[in-house]
Amino acid sequence: MNYPLISEYIEAIRSAEDNFNKLSNLRPILDVNGDPIMSSGHSAVVFKMEDIETNKLYAVKCFYREQEEREERYRNIINELEQVKSPYFVSTRYMNNELFVDTSQSDVNEFPVVVMDWADGTPLNKFVEDNLSNKYALELLVYNFCQLGEWLLRSQLAHGDIESDNIIVCDDYSLILVDYDSMYIPAFEGTTALEIGNPNFQHPMRSFYLFNRHIDDFSIAVITLSLKALVLNPALYKQFNNYGNLIMSYSDYVDLKESDIFMELLTMVRNKDFAVLLSQFILSYSNIELYPNYLNISTIVEPIRSNITDDDIKNSYIDKNGVRYSNDDKRLLKFPEN
Repeated sequence: MNYPLISEYIEAIRSAEDNFNKLSNLRPILDVNGDPIMSSGHSAVVFKMEDIETNKLYAVKCFYREQEEREERYRNIINELEQVKSPYFVSTRYMNNELFVDTSQSDVNEFPVVVMDWADGTPLNKFVEDNLSNKYALELLVYNFCQLGEWLLRSQLAHGDIESDNIIVCDDYSLILVDYDSMYIPAFEGTTALEIGNPNFQHPMRSFYLFNRHIDDFSIAVITLSLKALVLNPALYKQFNNYGNLIMSYSDYVDLKESDIFMELLTMVRNKDFAVLLSQFILSYSNIELYPNYLNISTIVEPIRSNITDDDIKNSYIDKNGVRYSNDDKRLLKFPEN
């Protein structure tokens, strides 16, 4: 089956009320030039849209490349995510023959879409770039990503394409994973992958035939190590960041002994947490997977913020000695001078 061009999808989305079947209450969010806000990837384009009745935001994914078993796999993935109910994933629907597109590429005019709740936040790479001078923000990002990684490594599923564009950092620093095309779930045991993800975050031996619950292990090791390195030395970002990576790339994994960034990372092992994450990276590099040694990433503790805001005062209490604590008992905020 042939799919429309991106330009044809844009025209269809402009008149969403006429071209959607069941989603006619959605409208595209436009940028300052009056064009639909969108992003494109290897096989699809995603539009930011709003329900005019509820004002809720959605991401609508439209495909421009054929992929075998797409509908069947998506329906299995959606069913799995509904059972798991993880805060790291958003609600997703696959809708066949949903969008009418006037296209020159096919005799067919109705095409499937994937509708996801909009993940409101900043892609990981952009967040890192914007917060290189904010050590607390980067430390909290390391901690939260380790929590996400630990959850995934304990689970029976894998995202399959964990990379900076597919990790959204929300305003409260929580993380959301988007783009589920490459996911592995138990129902896919014995099958091959349809996509193998961004090579800058994948093991150099990753292939379509390596498709199991451990395909995220190397990506998790790479990202945790990279983020912790940037906490310790933010200048590494400007030196080693290129389009599509954080500070490590596919060329580094092919031959570590020739990797400038890896040699740089070896000089940072005096930091205990960094040494743990470096050992995890080397383990996953050697074995392609971390299991069963992944629990070391849980040793990364949540950083304590030193500044006190009005919200902190609101969400606190004072004990009998006049000492003010946060409601979760994690922070001492204020105490009497005496």
